[in-house]
Amino acid sequence: MGEGGGAARLGAGEVSLLVAWVLLLGGREILFIELFGVPGWEEHVRQHRERLTGADLRYHDEAAALSDPPPQTDHYLAADVHE
Repeated sequence: MGEGGGAARLGAGEVSLLVAWVLLLGGREILFIELFGVPGWEEHVRQHRERLTGADLRYHDEAAALSDPPPQTDHYLAADVHE
């Protein structure tokens, strides 16, 4: 199992804090978890729609083609809880 952390540039001087990444090996399953935050949902959507280059999309498609089963992405949202 490996763990790491660091910061990733978003562009225009914004920095997203990379909280953690973990590789879990158990039985037949390998699970890679990457957890990070962005300033808001709008920035997250912008990352998917505007910040990917043609090369990014090719790398994503090539990596996904090597995965069996196909990769799965889940989104978990933080919420402020007011009592």
